[in-house]
Amino acid sequence: MSNVEKEKKGISAELSKLKNFLLGFGKNMRIGVFGDSVIRGVMLDSETGKYRSYKRRFEDARKNYGISIENNGKIGYTSKQIVEQIKRLVDIENRPDFIFLEYGGNDCNFNWRDVSEHPEQEHSPCVSPEDFRGNYIEAIEYVRSCGSSPVILIPPPIDAEKFLTYICKAGGLSRENILKWLGDVSMIYRWQEHYSDICKDIAEEMDCPVIDLRSAFIVRHDFPDLICEDGMHPTEAGHAIIDGEICKFFDDIIKK
Repeated sequence: MSNVEKEKKGISAELSKLKNFLLGFGKNMRIGVFGDSVIRGVMLDSETGKYRSYKRRFEDARKNYGISIENNGKIGYTSKQIVEQIKRLVDIENRPDFIFLEYGGNDCNFNWRDVSEHPEQEHSPCVSPEDFRGNYIEAIEYVRSCGSSPVILIPPPIDAEKFLTYICKAGGLSRENILKWLGDVSMIYRWQEHYSDICKDIAEEMDCPVIDLRSAFIVRHDFPDLICEDGMHPTEAGHAIIDGEICKFFDDIIKK
């Protein structure tokens, strides 16, 4: 089946009820959001060095389109924990119309202290690529079995240099040893990109609509200003881009 045929048979069918609502047909539309600290709206305050929340998460989407959006994003959650969370909160009797899924940033992370102390050894990510893929597919299949429609959000990119500097400083880790194990600092970026590519592959395989947050970031000339000093979380400007892409997703549906 071609990509065009997939879109006609899968994606358009799942989005038709959302389009009807956005065009004024229907009274209620609920979206449940599941993911990690990025979609939660966490960011590092450069002045205090402490984490705080982006206060406007989904504000424009709620106001402009009248959609009820519940943000279930949790700090530190991996795909395994998110699947468990979805099964606790969603069932056939209590289901949102759509469920947005955004994760991968914690799955691809490593125990950097172990890497720092033992750069000569093999080290595994928090969740292997194979398990990440399996968890994601399990979440999509469960969501659909409950009568909800999944939408995959491709996570924003990481700033590898900022990230390495931050974890070494915050944890008292050896930059030299970590780089010895990595090979080069860009490996951090490439490894996170690998998980993002898995998300895209799953979206195509499972005929899921996509909101590509990653592309929205990497094409920007001001990219360094969009990622906090920890290299992981978007700044306020970065979070505004995320909300803008979500609104663009709704606008694009209206135009189809």
